[in-house]
Amino acid sequence: MDKEYKGQDSTIHGIVSFEDGTKESTLDYFDKLLDEEKIEAVFNSEVESVKKKDDLFFVHTAKGDYKAKKT
Repeated sequence: MDKEYKGQDSTIHGIVSFEDGTKESTLDYFDKLLDEEKIEAVFNSEVESVKKKDDLFFVHTAKGDYKAKKT
């Protein structure tokens, strides 16, 4: 992913690293994260904005709003 996506900075700041890989290896990686880290995933919802205030990220999607310590 480029550092800028849809006009917004998308520099990675979280604990999940994104690296080059095949579609299959990327899906395996996410399956592992879901199993081991118990990541709460939301599917089929485009992220419209991410804003940080203090120690929280506020994520606005077409299906609702979320707060997270890491994104």
